[in-house]
Amino acid sequence: MKNIKKIATFGFSILLGLTLGLLSAPLIDRVLDGEGSTPEKLLKIAVVVVILYISFILQIILHEGGHLIFGLLSGYQFSSFRVYSFMLKKENDRLKLCRFSLAGTAGQCLMAPPDLKDGYIPYKLYNLGGILINILTVLVCGPLFLVTPEGSILQCFLLLMAVLGIAFAFMNGIPVNNGSITNDGANVIALGKDSEALKAFWLQMKVNEMISRGITISEMPEEWFELPDEDHLKNPIACVTAFLRCNYLLEKGKYEESREYMEYLLSKDTAINGVHKGLLRCDLAAISALRDEIFEEKWMDKEQQKFMKTMKNFPSVIRTNYIYALLVNKDPEEAEKYKLQMEKVARTYPNQCELIQERKLIELADQKAA
Repeated sequence: MKNIKKIATFGFSILLGLTLGLLSAPLIDRVLDGEGSTPEKLLKIAVVVVILYISFILQIILHEGGHLIFGLLSGYQFSSFRVYSFMLKKENDRLKLCRFSLAGTAGQCLMAPPDLKDGYIPYKLYNLGGILINILTVLVCGPLFLVTPEGSILQCFLLLMAVLGIAFAFMNGIPVNNGSITNDGANVIALGKDSEALKAFWLQMKVNEMISRGITISEMPEEWFELPDEDHLKNPIACVTAFLRCNYLLEKGKYEESREYMEYLLSKDTAINGVHKGLLRCDLAAISALRDEIFEEKWMDKEQQKFMKTMKNFPSVIRTNYIYALLVNKDPEEAEKYKLQMEKVARTYPNQCELIQERKLIELADQKAA
């Protein structure tokens, strides 16, 4: 069933791209048409490519800006705003520029949530805000396109903004859970189905808020991380609580309890997303290397190594690569490269308190190797 969903999602993406491409191609061709030498035409093509890239970046900014605007209107507070790996975050009432990327996302706007009231917080406008702004872009750029001089660069820009606005609205609005991450439409549906999902949604943003204030997850109230019932693990957002519970136990130094629950989650047919599964396997690999006489190679199989390449600058991935190189491969020189990579990433990493846990595990590896 999951494979069918992935194929359907991929097929829809291709169909949408082809449809929008066929609609816009004749109009872009007018911009490129006309007299001129080959270098001039090549220059026009380059200009269209640049306009396409700029339009794409603008739609990401507008989409995440929509989450920000409607989040503020719903009682949320600004926490961070990211486009690709460039993040602007609030830290001690000041704005700070950092670097962070997450596989499967081109941008992200995170906000500090309002307090739960009888287990409820507003969630629809915040989640759908990006889509609404993308649609608004289409409604503005579409009519302007019709009254702009035909074949002009401005008309090309307005066309691409409208086309990409439609694409962003569809791709984020039509519910999709591709196994790695859920989109805005899928989030709204998941949150409306399960009160535990709404609590997990609040918890995820609350934990991010606390971490941005320098408070580690191990310092947060334990009752926040109560284990969800197995029935709730079919909801992708409710699974976030289970993932955070594992992080909480790991930071508390309860390695065996953390390992037991991580293995339980990975053995069940749950809706936990692919990124979180990969990060759990990273933690299991680190624990195995640190505590077992014989390393469990299943935690570093080909699929996991592929995941870790896509998340190569994520601190827990770097930490696991370091421990694996030092304790399993017995290669101190390779391990040292990962330690230097960690320090490089740490210079611009948004949440410094998250690095405390990673350095602690690296130190345990050094002690074991000594």
